[in-house]
Amino acid sequence: MKLLIVLGAVLLALNQLVVAKTHNVICYYDTSSIMRIGAANFTSKDLEISLQLCTHVVYGYAAIRRSTYEIVPGDKLQLPLFQQVNALKKRYPNVKFLLSMGGNADKRNPHKYMELLESNRDQKRGFINSVLGFLRNYQFDGLDLAYQMPEEKPILDESLLKRVFSAAKEKVSSNLDKNKVPTKVVSVAERRMQFTQLIGDLKQAMRGSNLLLSLTVLPNVNSSLYFNVPVIMGNLDFVTLATFDYSTPQRTPKQADYLAPLQALPPNKLRNPQANVDAQIRYWLGQGASSAQLNMGIAGHGRTWQFKKLLKSDKMPIRSSLDGPAAADANVRKTGIMAWPDVCTKVKQMTKYEDKISGNYAYNAPQVKGSTGLLITYENVASIAEKATYVKSHKLGGMALFDLSLDDVHGVCSGEKFPLLKTIRNKLI
Repeated sequence: MKLLIVLGAVLLALNQLVVAKTHNVICYYDTSSIMRIGAANFTSKDLEISLQLCTHVVYGYAAIRRSTYEIVPGDKLQLPLFQQVNALKKRYPNVKFLLSMGGNADKRNPHKYMELLESNRDQKRGFINSVLGFLRNYQFDGLDLAYQMPEEKPILDESLLKRVFSAAKEKVSSNLDKNKVPTKVVSVAERRMQFTQLIGDLKQAMRGSNLLLSLTVLPNVNSSLYFNVPVIMGNLDFVTLATFDYSTPQRTPKQADYLAPLQALPPNKLRNPQANVDAQIRYWLGQGASSAQLNMGIAGHGRTWQFKKLLKSDKMPIRSSLDGPAAADANVRKTGIMAWPDVCTKVKQMTKYEDKISGNYAYNAPQVKGSTGLLITYENVASIAEKATYVKSHKLGGMALFDLSLDDVHGVCSGEKFPLLKTIRNKLI
């Protein structure tokens, strides 16, 4: 009898181990967080705490040198962090360490990503060789292509007068541009073919070194324009869809909508019916992607708008009184974005609407004349848990947090460290 109990316990443990390996918990690590000060500084110690919860950690972001198309550090301050990878791999042998390139963090000459696709064979070979050398030098397990493709334009609420003015302005600009050297026009089919070829060449070069190759589809990129899904999936170990930031104050300063709705929202002239998690996942599955290769991206940040007049309506989409990105906070120090601990703390004192399917938002109206109101869209534990249920029911590969440094690293809000990451881990594994 005792033997049966022991065998049962062993089988249960083995079963739990198998389950633990069925879902990815991918942790994006924005290495620029090392430059933040005070409580917002994300240290190597913080990283090690999170590594106990991750199956993959993706270091962001490397860049491309335009003159040679070689992969290079995005900033020299990244190098000490890259140099720690080999030691971390020894301490956390079950975690895969990848280097990510692009990520909308490479702001210098962003069109070079399209130029690389159009470059000649020798230039592409130079890029691939530089990737292999970089990965080998810092002992990364693979490369993540967070390739910087052009974003879809948002749907804007413009009056007839504004549209007439915009059309006139565009005509004037067109006349001014006639003397410029015309740029090469590349068809959608040709662009897809170029990117497909680059992925194939990269994977072929990596096979001898047993390196991983993944793709991150950045927010608001139209997958149908750039990715030949059934072909590229054969050369990718996995794909992460950054299914969030459908509405941001940078894209639509005067209007706001949910950050990352799980399902399609009620029809509205300001809404793209494809701007939701389910639509993006279904597109890739419909194109022949294996569900086990797809990972759902989760935002660890909130998006923030400011406004100085009372909102005419506080129902989404909000299109009155908004006045662009809110001021940068003391932590992230970027306009229009807020880390989770600040979101969690602030919304406690705000009027809030929370729904695990549509998403969450909260606002404070201006209190006195001349003051500024604040609107925040965000994820919370409940909405992330609902997305984890979706991942499991659709047999997806896993989930990815963007990024570690934006979670409540120090337990500021509730006393629990990494609550968003832990929610992902606990719900999937």
